[in-house]
Amino acid sequence: MSDPGPFAWPVYLDKHKIPDKVFAQAYAALSEIERSWIKKNIAQLYALAPANTKEQTSTDTQWTCGLHSTTRTRPRDWGILLLDASCSGPAWTVAAILPALTSGVRHILAVFLNQIVPSSHLLAAVELCGVDTVCCLRRKKIITLLEDLTGFSTQGVVLNPDNSFPGPLLPNSWQETMVVWQPAPPRRMGIWSEATHQWDWPTLVWNHPNLNLEIWGTGPKKLPPGCTRMSGNWSVFCSQSYRVLGVPDLRLPEIREQRCELILTPGQEGCWYWPDLTPQWFQTRQSTLETNHTLTAQ
Repeated sequence: MSDPGPFAWPVYLDKHKIPDKVFAQAYAALSEIERSWIKKNIAQLYALAPANTKEQTSTDTQWTCGLHSTTRTRPRDWGILLLDASCSGPAWTVAAILPALTSGVRHILAVFLNQIVPSSHLLAAVELCGVDTVCCLRRKKIITLLEDLTGFSTQGVVLNPDNSFPGPLLPNSWQETMVVWQPAPPRRMGIWSEATHQWDWPTLVWNHPNLNLEIWGTGPKKLPPGCTRMSGNWSVFCSQSYRVLGVPDLRLPEIREQRCELILTPGQEGCWYWPDLTPQWFQTRQSTLETNHTLTAQ
């Protein structure tokens, strides 16, 4: 697996970069509590996806059937995070960026679709992750960027957690130089509440603007925007086929058999995790199969 050589983002991206002063304003607009929530999410994700300190690994295996195999892995050269600033939340964003960073991807670009100014929460989340290159691009320019990257002798990954970039618009030869992680994102979250102040409602709302928060049980008299009050008992709640749940700790033994993708408990309102965004998305693998002539000659 040869070194692809130096990599740099196309120069034309410079005029589309979000200025440093905009990030400074966004950071200052957040309260200490809001920034601490983003930092907590980041810290937990570092624990879930520990840093890869290996530039490259190589495994040689001699098989009894006379086969000699070699497998080499290395981090991908670049990653692009595509976000729709009108529907992406900081929790989803951080959960997509951190695995790329900890996997050793050297060059990471965050792109906001269209000319929409991202929220302060979203900008601060990207900055706190340590992503240096952040742009606002129209869809046509993103297509141009991806087409240009297919001409590089590099391998990259495109992350699109809010599924805002249709696959058919990818370059024809994109499979040769990149992989695309584009989940079917959940659109609602079922939350079971047993006390008015059991959940941090404001934090749920600003971290998950992309989700319709459906509140069951005992919630506040006046729900924040983005929340919907639901009626029904625990059994009805459990029958809703939610992909994401908010459940008090004591209820966890009753809910673990539910076929959902993520369960959050009180104290995790500002956090997120993508269970299928595994380290393999950020690695290239090369395998060599050859005959072990020493064994076959015996």
